[in-house]
Amino acid sequence: MSADSPRTASQPKPATQYPMTEEEIAQAAERQSNLLVLRKVAPYLWPDDMPWVKKRVVWALIFLVVSKLISVVIPVLYKDAVDALANEGVPFLALGAVGLTIAYGMARAMNVGFQQLRDAVFARVGQRALRMLALETFEHIHKLSMRYHITRKTGGLSRIIERGVKGVEFLLRFLLFSIGPLILELLLVGIILVLLGLLPKMAAVVEGIPLPVLGGAGVALFGMVAASGVRTLTKVAFNNTNILVVAISVGVAMLTEAKLYYTDRALADAPVNVALDLYHQFPDWFQTIFHSGISAGAITAILLNLLLNTRRTEDDDGDLAAFDAPRGALPDPRDALRAADPSTPPEELEALAHKDSGLHTIIVTNPSTYVTTCEWIRAQGSPQVDQVYLKWDAVTEGRFSRRSRE
Repeated sequence: MSADSPRTASQPKPATQYPMTEEEIAQAAERQSNLLVLRKVAPYLWPDDMPWVKKRVVWALIFLVVSKLISVVIPVLYKDAVDALANEGVPFLALGAVGLTIAYGMARAMNVGFQQLRDAVFARVGQRALRMLALETFEHIHKLSMRYHITRKTGGLSRIIERGVKGVEFLLRFLLFSIGPLILELLLVGIILVLLGLLPKMAAVVEGIPLPVLGGAGVALFGMVAASGVRTLTKVAFNNTNILVVAISVGVAMLTEAKLYYTDRALADAPVNVALDLYHQFPDWFQTIFHSGISAGAITAILLNLLLNTRRTEDDDGDLAAFDAPRGALPDPRDALRAADPSTPPEELEALAHKDSGLHTIIVTNPSTYVTTCEWIRAQGSPQVDQVYLKWDAVTEGRFSRRSRE
């Protein structure tokens, strides 16, 4: 081949991009909205021009950390107090039974006291955020046109603003007092696990825990895990692919309990009972990972989900599970509120009627709906709409059906 001849290099094909469904678009928009709310709310916790707010936030975090540390010591004091009363073990810090009992009570009181101090210090920060947000909201509303104020109810608008302001206060407390402590607790647990792995004496202490105690803790722990898993599964759309993933994962997890029992008379003079599990011929590293049903099922579920749920197919959109049959898709709550509001324009009600058939039972009861819209909805032959007409006719002596002709 000459140097001047063109060379055709094989270029990688671009990955096929599948269009996002309406549900995926809504979820992405919701995530962006949540991030936007966090970015809007975060400056209220750490404003640049108000150092007193920063000081109060720091002190609130200090009180929170102290309260968490005291809550860790409380069970130790309770255990030592019980042991001292039973004349077992060595008293903690050379205190007697009475001293340990008093220390336990003081620790409980200090735990509650530091939590109250945390709330008292943070109260001004939260109230300042409420005032600032309410002021910004009212300034924005007053800048709107007169038509907006005429078509809205003052009481309903005030309730919406009040709920939004209270929601911001809850969000501030959640950011500072829930996410922060969770990160701190995870760090403490990680440090404890590292110490257990590096210090043999710590491992010996854990190994000395009685088996009934470990069994009870294990039952409670795995029960909580199972309940959380069931709650997660209730939110999954069980199409054929997801059902296959669950079935294979549960089957692989149960295979760890499958064993073969038989009696071998050739190993020794006397018969020997032999128990072989499914993985006895596999390497040791494989047995270490897959000998537990939890790890085997989890790994199988993750791999199958990555393999089979890489893209959405057209069949999956129309493949409904059993729990979808009687209920179907729920209407948008915002559309439902507009359909039930008498102040909604009739043209918008007509557009909602053509947009979502699930709103027909609401739209026909709205007094602002056009007569032609009601007749069109009833002409669709929906049993739910007919049932609404029958119930209202029974209450109004037939005037509900005749209202379009009177």
